[in-house]
Amino acid sequence: MADQWLRKASLVLENAAGDQLDISQLHFKFSISAADVQTPAAAQIRVYNLSDNTAQRIQKEFAKVTLRAGYEGNFGTIFVGDVKQIRRGKETSIDKYLDITAANGDMAYNFAVANFTLAAGWTATELYNALLQELSLYGITAGY
Repeated sequence: MADQWLRKASLVLENAAGDQLDISQLHFKFSISAADVQTPAAAQIRVYNLSDNTAQRIQKEFAKVTLRAGYEGNFGTIFVGDVKQIRRGKETSIDKYLDITAANGDMAYNFAVANFTLAAGWTATELYNALLQELSLYGITAGY
């Protein structure tokens, strides 16, 4: 079994007003799936033993999630996405959990429409910038 020495993870939720809730100090586990085809990245996050008030607040208010992970000195963003579903439950009679399902770029992937004209002799950079402008309506930016 490998040592989990100096591992670090951060989980931050954000609401529409930009207010953030950092629940990094709680026990949580996650799984990120990112295919190399036309499929938005998805995150399955399970947070353990939240208070009922905090769990209800998350269900009602928060729509974005940012997950950072790594090691001390090499710590970065691995997922930013929109919350799609939140479920609450119990693993045992004592341990409660909150499951967060999120997708990265899901709204843009499903609903963005690109409608523009490029001048003769266009470059790949011009095409990229035109597409990025259309996707920015859905909160998509260049990289993290």
